[in-house]
Amino acid sequence: MGRKALKAVAVPAGVAALAFLASVLLPGERMNGWQRSMDLRSGRERYQRYFLGMTIADRTEETDLSRLYAHFVGPAPEPHWVNVLSRWFCVLSPRIQYVYGSCWQTGRRLAKCLNEGPFTDGARRACVTEFLRLAQTEDGAHQAERYADAVLLLAAERPERMQRPIEAADLPQQPRRTTDYSPPLIHTAQR
Repeated sequence: MGRKALKAVAVPAGVAALAFLASVLLPGERMNGWQRSMDLRSGRERYQRYFLGMTIADRTEETDLSRLYAHFVGPAPEPHWVNVLSRWFCVLSPRIQYVYGSCWQTGRRLAKCLNEGPFTDGARRACVTEFLRLAQTEDGAHQAERYADAVLLLAAERPERMQRPIEAADLPQQPRRTTDYSPPLIHTAQR
C-alpha cells in the first residue's frame, strides 16, 4: 500500500474516531443522545435522536390523550413542545427528567382512566381540555398533575355498583389557588 492510499484511509478513520470519542466524552443530549417531548396543546409525543449534534431520528406519535383531544376538540393547534425526558450517552450517562416529566406520565394514566373508566363523553372532553389547559399555565405541570390526581381519585372512589357514570359536573372545579386540587379529605369514623 502506498503512502497516498494509507493517508486516504487513515485520515477519515482518525476523524471518525475523534468524532466518536467527542460524542462519548462530551455531555449533552444533542451531541449524542435522545429527547422525548410532549405537546402541551394536544398531548402528542415526539422522540428525537441525536448523534454528533445532528438529528438522526425525529418521530411524532399520537397518544391516548391526543386521540381523546382530537375526538372531542378537533385537529391539534400549532404544537408547543416541552422536554419530558432526555438522556445522553457519555461517560456519566445521566438521565434527566424535566419538570413536565411527571406531568407527562400522569397524563398517560389519566387518558387510560378516561378510556376505561365510567365517564360520559362530556366528562372526558372537559377533563382532557382542562388537563391540557392547566399544563400550559405558569406552574402548569404541578397544577395539571393535581387535577389529574383528583380525577383519578374520583374514579377510584366511585363504587362499581353505582350505575350512573361520572359526568362533567362531578369533575373537580377550577382552582382558586395552585393548591386547590389536593384530594379531598377522607372522613373516617371516630372511635
